[in-house]
Amino acid sequence: MTGLGSQQWSEPQMHEFSLPENIESLPTENNSEYIPGFNFVNSQGLAYEAAEVNRCFREGLIESPKFSSSQCLEVMRLITEIGKYAAR
Repeated sequence: MTGLGSQQWSEPQMHEFSLPENIESLPTENNSEYIPGFNFVNSQGLAYEAAEVNRCFREGLIESPKFSSSQCLEVMRLITEIGKYAAR
């Protein structure tokens, strides 16, 4: 894709960056081996979201039955409403 919100597709580009030398390894799920990575504060829930996206891709789903697009839109609507009150 090109540009913000663009619907035009362009071939993906591969960019390689060397990691800093002081990266600490994070344990994998089975703790039998270690992989390099980062641990951002309060990011633990993202692992569950990523696992659900992966499951949906494997099963050919276009949205998760655990959290539908209509539920997502409702949350966004509520956040917008709360923001209106917070801005007062």
